[in-house]
This record gives sequence, structure tokens and C-alpha cells, in this order.
Amino acid sequence: RLQRRSGPIAGAVQSPAQPVSMEEELAVTPGGFAPFHRLWTGVDTKIAAKAEQALLQKFVKVPFKLKRVAIHLPKLRLGKQYIAALEINSDAPGPAIIWAPGAGAGIGWGYRNYDELANFGGVRRRVIAFDWLGQANSSRPRFPCGGLRPLCTISKEQYYSLSLEFFLQSLEALREALGVEKMFLFAHSTGGFVAAQYAMRFPQRVVRMVLHGCAGLGAHPTPKTKAEIKKIKPIFRFVFGPLWEAHIFNFGLVNRLGRFARHFVCKRFSDRMRSVSNVTDDDELRLLTNYFYTSLCSQRVSSDAWVNVFLVGKFGKEHSGLYGRQPILSEPPERLALLPPTIVIYGTKDWVCSPSSLDAPKVLPRCELHSISGLHHHLYHESPDQFHEIVARFLK
Repeated sequence: RLQRRSGPIAGAVQSPAQPVSMEEELAVTPGGFAPFHRLWTGVDTKIAAKAEQALLQKFVKVPFKLKRVAIHLPKLRLGKQYIAALEINSDAPGPAIIWAPGAGAGIGWGYRNYDELANFGGVRRRVIAFDWLGQANSSRPRFPCGGLRPLCTISKEQYYSLSLEFFLQSLEALREALGVEKMFLFAHSTGGFVAAQYAMRFPQRVVRMVLHGCAGLGAHPTPKTKAEIKKIKPIFRFVFGPLWEAHIFNFGLVNRLGRFARHFVCKRFSDRMRSVSNVTDDDELRLLTNYFYTSLCSQRVSSDAWVNVFLVGKFGKEHSGLYGRQPILSEPPERLALLPPTIVIYGTKDWVCSPSSLDAPKVLPRCELHSISGLHHHLYHESPDQFHEIVARFLK
């Protein structure tokens, strides 16, 4: 493995329990082709970390610490890995707010939220945001498990199970490393799907759960007939569908395209941020776009395929879109009973919100639903004040 001589990130504070230098982190970066990767994408781990730090230092006013937390995953044969985390008010009493991002997002996306969360509802709170293992600035091991066994020999059922364990075990290892006994679990998109599974696996740890823009929540729709499916555009049936099932159509695709995709991706992303999230300040847009490309689209491919594993396209009579392969609301009642009091929040223009997702209060035992008019998928970023107001009432 290639090792580099490098000091810690400027301004970053290491975890007192699991100290780790940037030199160690780069040494465990999966694969031995770091120079080639840098040449192909124009990005390495140092560039990505600096882009994240620049965004957070510009907009987060409360003191925060960026750290790389060492975890051990022997059951998955992944050994020692590192989770990127941001921590605020580490000595605050009570349950910690755990901020879990979704696909194509990471710690940096919460820069409009951390100041409010640090004193949420007028209470000083411990806040921990993290990047899922294999994504953003966390280490990127072989997904979904280590070892020498070729992944092509693993059945779909085993692959799904191992993928879920990849995230549940790494999140639990992070909790143990940081000494979190109880938490308010805030989770977005695909992160919300995994968070719900975590809460059912470890119900004693999650006091309350906030699922915003949650993917994979609602039950499957009534399937279209074969005649109706034939009327769907061929590109969806014969291009997007096969690419999705092959685990190619995800954020890792940008990495595979390298520098050739940079201009197109950054242009599309910045245009969307201007129109949807009302990011009109040029400096903010530049920092956010740079973070998005370097940290979320140009790192080594690892667990980017979680969306393909956990979600599947469905052509339904009521609605067509992405659904959970094993939807949360279709879990057995005895498992759903393990969930803590939960709030589900969607924007009315959220593309992952299916009609069946809105049935959450009817299915989950202690659940309330909020639908915010005019908002899209990243509603916490698009309208943080509305998001904070709703969640603050829920936590009381």
C-alpha cells in the first residue's frame, strides 16, 4: 500500500479516544493506485478534506472538531477502518444528535444546520455528523466485505445482507468509539433507510428518530401490466434499469468518468443549487460545488452502490419510482414495534416520496408525518428554518 508523508489537516482535531494522523489515514486508503487515481480524477484525500474544511469553516460559527475515528470490523473481514466525523459540544449531557447523510451527501451538507442543532430548542446538545463508511471522506474499503472470495460468487440475498451489515456494524462501532449511550438519530434519504434498520437492531440506543426525505420507506405499488410496461420509454427499461442492476448507475459513475465529467457535473450541480436550494452567493456556491465534486464524486469507488443494493425501480399503477427492495413499512409488525417515536418529513416535490410513504403514521406505531409544500429532496438544506421548527417541536 502506498504511504505518504503528510501532517494532519490544518484546524482538524483528532479523536482523543482513537487518535489518528492523516498519514495513517492515507496509508489505509484501499487500493494501490493512488497516483493513477489522482491523475484520472484530479482529486485525492487531502484535496477532498481541505474542500470540506473550507466549506465548514466559512459557514459554521459554533466551535467544531473534525476527526477520523478508528473502528474495527473483524466480522466483515475489513479490519481497521476510519469514519470521518464532525463533533460539537462533546461534553454536553443527554442524548447526542447523530446526523446521518444520504447518498451523494456527507458531513459538509449540514453546514446550514449545525449552528442551530448545537443549541436545539434552547438546549446545549452534543452533535455528531459522520460520513458513512465507504463514502465521502471516510475510508473506502472493499464493499460489502473483505476477504479473498470473489463478489460474483455471492448470491443476491447474501450481498444484500452483507451490505446492510456493512453499515449497521460500522455505525455501531462508531457509536462505541465515541462513547454515545443514547441518541436522537437524524437521517436523510438512503441514510434514513439504514437508520431505521439500525434503530430496529439497537432499539435501546435510539431515543427518537427523524427521517427526512427517507428513501425505501413505502410499500411497493401495484405493478403495471406487461402491456403498460411496454409503453414506458425504452431508455428506462433497457438502459437505466440494467445499469442500475449492474451497480454502475450511482455517484461512483462520476469517479469512473474522471476529469471528463468534472465540468458537466459541477455545472449541473451548481445550477440546481441556485434554482432549488436558493444558493445565490457565489462564494457559497463555489465552496459547496467544490466539496460535492471532490468529496462525494471523485473518491475511490466503495459503498456507492448501496443505493442499487437497497433500492429498486418499480413501475406501478399508482406511482413509478425508486422503492426499497425490502421497504421499511413492509417489515413485520414485531420489528416495527421496536422503532422509537419517529417523525417523517418530506417536501411535496421530493422525488423519493411515494404515495405509500405517506402511510407511515398508519403503519409505524409512534410516528408523525409532515409534508412541506414546495420543498425538494434536500429540504433541510433548502429551508433549514422550517426543518428546524418542525423537528424542535418533535424533540420536546
